[in-house]
Amino acid sequence: MKSVVHMIVVPHGYDATFFCGGYIAQLSERGERVHVVRVLDDSKKAFEDSSEEARKKNLVQTERAVQILGAAELTHLGYPEDGLLVTDWHDLREKIVRLLRQEKPFAVMSIDPWAVYDQESEHLLIARIVEDACRCSGAPLFHPEHSSDGLDTHFVAQRVYFGRSLSRVNHVVDISPYVEIKVQAMREHQIALKFMVETFLGRLAANRLKLPLLEEEMLEGDDLHGHLMEQLVRRNASEVGRSAGIRYGEGFRLDRFGELEEFVEAVAEPMEDEEED
Repeated sequence: MKSVVHMIVVPHGYDATFFCGGYIAQLSERGERVHVVRVLDDSKKAFEDSSEEARKKNLVQTERAVQILGAAELTHLGYPEDGLLVTDWHDLREKIVRLLRQEKPFAVMSIDPWAVYDQESEHLLIARIVEDACRCSGAPLFHPEHSSDGLDTHFVAQRVYFGRSLSRVNHVVDISPYVEIKVQAMREHQIALKFMVETFLGRLAANRLKLPLLEEEMLEGDDLHGHLMEQLVRRNASEVGRSAGIRYGEGFRLDRFGELEEFVEAVAEPMEDEEED
């Protein structure tokens, strides 16, 4: 029997680990195939390295993290960070539609196009393009050139959204058995971790605030960045889990039919499974 495919399309390599690393580990363990698609090259996610060094290191570190989580495949689209706003979005949509028609995923996971408090404009742009790609993938007149490559249309069954602050959470995944794996994978993103933590500490200083726990534990360098991110990962997972009565959780907005969900629930019936040859 062919395994179920889940495609996760993210702007940065660490987004998949941070937002749904526990879910990836769970899906992988139960034999479902996870394909992570990284859109940007992460060439700006560094404080001390050059853009080219950041690009190379973030690529390698993303690959290590994805391997720890058990994802079956990682695709780098390589769009330059801070360049997507002046790039042909139609070109990116075509690439994602092609991947959808090749892989035929049951579910596509991405940043919620309607998430709030997301300060990175490229996040929301990519989210909207992924949303549009899922819509176009099932329609033959969008990117008809794919048919000459033997690619049929494909309807995505489920959309699973994540983000810094979702408008609604209706699907919580219990990642209690996988939180250590998530933390381990997150620590692999060393360049990005340093960038995120130093940015956070800079904003703290701008507000004339400090973190006493740093003074208490006397952490330095990579230990500091990894420790702070681990605390954040555990705290977020604990808060999500508490709302669902579990220890650690990841929260998502699950969408199957949009505004037609109530209609489907009222009138649709399950198909009978076809017997395999």
